[in-house]
Amino acid sequence: MRVFYWNAQGLAKDGARAKLHELSFLHKADIICIAEPHIFCNVRFVRSLKLVDFCEDVITNEVDGEKGNIFILWRNTLLRPDILSTSKQAITVNFVGDFITAVHASYNPVVRKRLWRQLGLGFISIPWLVLGDFNCVLRLEEKKGGRPIKEVYMNEFRSWISDNGLVEVDAIGFMQLVEENWNLDLNGAPPFVFTSKLRRLKEVLKIWNKTIFGDVQFRLKLAELKLETENDLLDYDPADEFQFLKVTDAKKDVDDVRTELAIMLKMKSRVTWLEDGDQHTRFFHNSIRMRRSQNTISELKVSNDTTLLLQDEIKDFIVNHYQAKFNGGDVHIDPVFF
Repeated sequence: MRVFYWNAQGLAKDGARAKLHELSFLHKADIICIAEPHIFCNVRFVRSLKLVDFCEDVITNEVDGEKGNIFILWRNTLLRPDILSTSKQAITVNFVGDFITAVHASYNPVVRKRLWRQLGLGFISIPWLVLGDFNCVLRLEEKKGGRPIKEVYMNEFRSWISDNGLVEVDAIGFMQLVEENWNLDLNGAPPFVFTSKLRRLKEVLKIWNKTIFGDVQFRLKLAELKLETENDLLDYDPADEFQFLKVTDAKKDVDDVRTELAIMLKMKSRVTWLEDGDQHTRFFHNSIRMRRSQNTISELKVSNDTTLLLQDEIKDFIVNHYQAKFNGGDVHIDPVFF
């Protein structure tokens, strides 16, 4: 099933509707979620979209003559989904066991907090796809321009992801983390897509090089498995510098996730044991630095009065030395030997 999300920012103009038709044809969507259509939805409007093989029925959050800001459309080969919940910020539907939530969150953090309560699953484990514009970020570097976002709002966002056992799907492509393969096509900025983790961990290892956020303990297991694998590969060829860097990066990933887990647990438990976590973090970083230093030639004495200090000079000297050693000139061989 292919799910398509687009923040249209207005579908009243013919050009916007033509663009939607083009995107639908290009991405072969089965389900289309539209944010900010800025128009009332009726059969005449749906027909004007000219979406081939799509139902004229549309689920929207229009209320009391107020335009809805989320539309959900689907192919006529699919049964009409059950509406599980609807609000100004999100609509959740059930396509025969596959739960999909289209989100267009409020820019107001107080109002947005209601969204986290609305979309709380607790301990229920279901195939759940949540996608849309959350008007929030997980990290400060994701914010481009405008007023800086407060850490408390990002923490609320992270807690909602963690509490519901969700992981972030890469914005381009798809991840096998649900009972079916969700094919995701996203347009608009910045979209977030989350799925519930229902597959075994070994299946997720196929995509460990993608950026994944969400359940911290789940990501820690993933990072530790990656580190173990990279270490095994390094054991096959301890001289492989590129593989050594991979191990170093994998160690850093494990350390980062452990620190994030410690911070999250401290926030939730309101205890002060994080000092021990900081000590472990420093120890871990120091061990990386020690191994790097042990595997790095910082200087090379080439004669009694000459020592090379620059990395490029050391590299060139070693390469030239072994080229001369193993690629010597012509050598006279006495025929008697043969």
